[in-house]
Amino acid sequence: MLNQDKPYLKKISEDEGYREEELISADKIRVYIAEKSLLMLDKNKRKTQVQTLVAADIDPELGIEARSFDTTIEDMNRIQEAIIWGDD
Repeated sequence: MLNQDKPYLKKISEDEGYREEELISADKIRVYIAEKSLLMLDKNKRKTQVQTLVAADIDPELGIEARSFDTTIEDMNRIQEAIIWGDD
């Protein structure tokens, strides 16, 4: 996300001590997420739900879409609210 031609991002890079050669272009990154997905397996007539690797979307401005993190964050927020508010 820092590897863009925007003055404020250049300043953040400098302030945080990043060197130019440390910035990676979004088109040079691949991320895969382990999740359940429907796939057609050999000799089957219907799709089967299996654990597999699914490519994550990578946006130069927004970063890596990691749905698994979103689910975990939502679960932790739900648990925290239950702890704080109890039966209310």
